[in-house]
Amino acid sequence: MARAAQLPRGLAHVTVLLHYRPPDNRRRDTDNLVATLKPACDGLAAGTRTHPDYGLVPDDIPRHMAKPEPVIHEPERGKPGALWLEITWEA
Repeated sequence: MARAAQLPRGLAHVTVLLHYRPPDNRRRDTDNLVATLKPACDGLAAGTRTHPDYGLVPDDIPRHMAKPEPVIHEPERGKPGALWLEITWEA
């Protein structure tokens, strides 16, 4: 998906924010979404020589990637649940 979105590579630092719009009004906990965010952040970072990933940043450690607490939006009547990433960086 990063390749299809033509995200840059080799950035020094990015912020990756996970957004979730649930399909219904049940209570949700942002802690549970952290497990969903982890593999996305791993895949965006450079990876290793034997297991290369996208390379947006060299690593997903705090020095290169901020991961704020996920945002849970209100459900929207008639719309299915949705999950998306907002990735920002300084030029």
